[in-house]
Amino acid sequence: MKKWFLLLVTLLLTSCNSMSLNPSTHSVIEWIDFVNIQGKHYQAIYSGVISDQGWIGKEIGEVSFKVADHVHDPNYQLKDGDAAFWEKGTKIYEIKNRPNLIAVNDKEMIHHYRLYYTEDSGNEEYSWHYQDLEKDRVAKVEFYQGNQKPKWLSTYTNRAQIEEILHILDTSKTQPDFKPNTDNGDSTHYRIVFYTGDPIAYQYELFYDGSQWYWYPWDTSLVDRDIEYYLEQQ
Repeated sequence: MKKWFLLLVTLLLTSCNSMSLNPSTHSVIEWIDFVNIQGKHYQAIYSGVISDQGWIGKEIGEVSFKVADHVHDPNYQLKDGDAAFWEKGTKIYEIKNRPNLIAVNDKEMIHHYRLYYTEDSGNEEYSWHYQDLEKDRVAKVEFYQGNQKPKWLSTYTNRAQIEEILHILDTSKTQPDFKPNTDNGDSTHYRIVFYTGDPIAYQYELFYDGSQWYWYPWDTSLVDRDIEYYLEQQ
């Protein structure tokens, strides 16, 4: 099903002592990250980054309207040029040889582009979960630290090392009810990026709470301390 419904949550703020709507009613809309361009609806890819800026193609348009903070009507009909969070005038780029993908320059991202995909090009579905990673095609693995503007830590291209990293992740123990230790603040945030030769490299978040490593391949999973060796800055 095409995901044309972009409102995740609509909260109607009404008077506590009234069961009916009144002039004070206000809709609070939480938008997902999307871009509408050239008659297609694109949604953000959260577990992928551009593998190389050489894949960025020509400019295909620009944002004409930012809906977040400006649209409060849950019945608003999205238009071409609308974007959830990008300001008017933001440039939009194609990805070479991938008509279902677009990119927007974003200095906060690894390799400085945020990626979007569309289901409008056929039966394309979100395919960047860890379970979708073709492990035998992984030619490079990188580790970064930080959420915004992640700092590069290390790169591995040796096949034996790549397989060891994959093994550590594959043998992580699923524990959905795990709660990280917050006695000393939030967990330290890392990112692992797998390169397969495709325009999109697979990106996953890794965390350390001071005593336990964990990540989210699907459900929360606990990672062996052996992963620490590969995060040492080269």
